Amino acid sequence: MISILAQERLLGAALGSVFSGVIVFEQRRDIYNTIAQIQPPKPQSR
Repeated sequence: MISILAQERLLGAALGSVFSGVIVFEQRRDIYNTIAQIQPPKPQSR
């Protein structure tokens, strides 16, 4: 059976990864929104 310390480390790593992923996702979304506000919309060519 896995030890308590190993379980805590795995839980910490998993939660840290999820937290980091959420932060990165939010930052990227804000960057894309800022770029979309600054740039005029591209004309659609067909």
